[in-house]
Amino acid sequence: MRCWRKKEGRSTERGTCTEPSLALLLHKALVQDREDQQFSDFSVTVDEVEFKCHRLVLSTRSGFFQSLLTSGMIETTEGKATLQSISSDVFAIVLKWMYEGEANLSEENVIDVLFAADQLDVQSLVSQCQYLLMQNLSLENCIRFYHTSKVFNHKELEEKSRKILLENFDCVCISDEFYTLNTDEIMSLVSDPRLNTRSEDVVMESILRWVRSDADQQTTMLMLCVAGGRRKVVRISTELRQQVLGSCMIGSRLARLINLQAQQSWLLQELASIINTAIGQAKRH
Repeated sequence: MRCWRKKEGRSTERGTCTEPSLALLLHKALVQDREDQQFSDFSVTVDEVEFKCHRLVLSTRSGFFQSLLTSGMIETTEGKATLQSISSDVFAIVLKWMYEGEANLSEENVIDVLFAADQLDVQSLVSQCQYLLMQNLSLENCIRFYHTSKVFNHKELEEKSRKILLENFDCVCISDEFYTLNTDEIMSLVSDPRLNTRSEDVVMESILRWVRSDADQQTTMLMLCVAGGRRKVVRISTELRQQVLGSCMIGSRLARLINLQAQQSWLLQELASIINTAIGQAKRH
């Protein structure tokens, strides 16, 4: 501890005493007491695991807990709360971040931690997770990170992951995660002029596999199978999907679309099977 005197002309005024390490001492005491649990005043239960905490830390670091602890709700008076949709392992990581500013993040847990940090409104950890996603984006995880970027409206991550998808479509389309893409995402990818592929056959085959992976998609995605080329996908999709789902009156239009595939006759047998299934499903509904 030190004191100093502030001199102004002839007068002498006693200054303020400070201890530069006070903040560090308080921080260390809070971290230690989280283990000792002598002065903890709040508990959080996750997956039947109880975490002893301090209201001051929770309310300072988390917007969710700040609102909860100032709401006057029963959790405030009882001094405890239970969290849903977050695992105890993930909450332990978030809690360590709130107390120590450190988190054991990896490619395997970063998305789960990101969702938890967003739910609890720990924005500093949200930013850290998003940074880690950007740094670890690769061919193997680009679809998973692409989904995450859209949930959190992270435009830079979305564009970079989409770029990897488009540039490496031939590899990505044979991965299991390819089947997690929804209708709009598939349409958007295969109609993007930046899509890089060694052959249009690869694109058509990937679409057929995607359609066969889920029977419910056979009607909604029939247009992707009969589209004459990727440039026609978006226009044909809306028209044909409405007709198949609406009334099954697809005869003449469907015939014209199949004729577009004349140069790819190897597809016709596969298309016929999918079309018949789609028509049967639509009639039953």
